[in-house]
Amino acid sequence: MPTEARVYFQSVQVRQYSKRFVELCMNLARVGLDVNTNATIVTNKSLTCSGLQEIGRELSSHSLLALSLVLEPFLPNIHSHTSTPSVYPAKRTGPFYIPFDIFLTWSDPSKDDICKADVKRIEEELYTCLDEEGFEETRQAQVYANYAMDDTPLERVWAAAWDRLKELKEKVDPERVMELTGSFKV
Repeated sequence: MPTEARVYFQSVQVRQYSKRFVELCMNLARVGLDVNTNATIVTNKSLTCSGLQEIGRELSSHSLLALSLVLEPFLPNIHSHTSTPSVYPAKRTGPFYIPFDIFLTWSDPSKDDICKADVKRIEEELYTCLDEEGFEETRQAQVYANYAMDDTPLERVWAAAWDRLKELKEKVDPERVMELTGSFKV
């Protein structure tokens, strides 16, 4: 009988992909892969934040099926085609953030909480790297809803569109029927 895959998907908002950030991601992916083959990884401490080997080892022991780290190749002018308001990004001015995706799948349902915690640890390692590079504001940047975990604060998902969405919801869906979808609430 096939194993049912479990999934967590999280996003880290990035203003630019620095060489250090990309190397950090490569080290994390390499650690996760090489631990499965019992290989020893030596990482250059100056190019990585602490804790990556530990996370890779822990993930490989929790029925890990796949770990994907995805650098989205968005161009800075992606939102310049219209001035019409949208939910993402809620504002078309100011810094442009690129979603960097963490995608984790595993097979053992008893490991759900551990895997969610590991995704949060990876997210924290990446944000720590961004903090050290002077991009502290990325922790408060709007998160693309399709790439956000279920416990992401709604104000961070909807950002500047939050008040307008609440107003529209009251007009269009006062009975809260759309909340039955299980998606992010407004």
